[in-house]
Amino acid sequence: MKKKPIYLYILLGLSTLVTLLGVWGRFFNQYTVIDYTQAGYSAALSDQLNEYSKKSYELSHNGISILLFFLSAAVLIAAIVVLLRKNVQLANIIYIFYVLLAIIGLVYNYVSASPLFNLFTDEATRKGMRSSSLLGVAVFVGLNLVFLGLTVFKLLKLQKELEKEEIQAVQ
Repeated sequence: MKKKPIYLYILLGLSTLVTLLGVWGRFFNQYTVIDYTQAGYSAALSDQLNEYSKKSYELSHNGISILLFFLSAAVLIAAIVVLLRKNVQLANIIYIFYVLLAIIGLVYNYVSASPLFNLFTDEATRKGMRSSSLLGVAVFVGLNLVFLGLTVFKLLKLQKELEKEEIQAVQ
């Protein structure tokens, strides 16, 4: 009996969770103005934070972002369906495509949001927002690269096992 691809079930589960959070953020979350002065920020910074939040919200709801999201979700669903049908090799390949789409989406979101940092007049705030955003993207790209590496490794291992089985079947 072959081993079950537990790693792929876990990766698909984590990816599904992230996708469901994305559904919430894109379709059920609404932009609201927040009074940051109650937290001790200046009125000018409060206005800048609200403008940044508004523009970020609009950016996450633009055509390209929505298209990338739906394409990623469709690929994820395809990987799950293929895995449930016990085609581990194809599920791995589809999941690799999903991870690559996720990385493209992260980079697109960062690049398209970069001009928004100019909304902040204070240089320290601008740098802090840019740095924290870049750190978040770096962490998630790194995590996706780990997922990608694990999946490629397991796919190559599966290929070798299938080749051995074919050679044994011929002999």
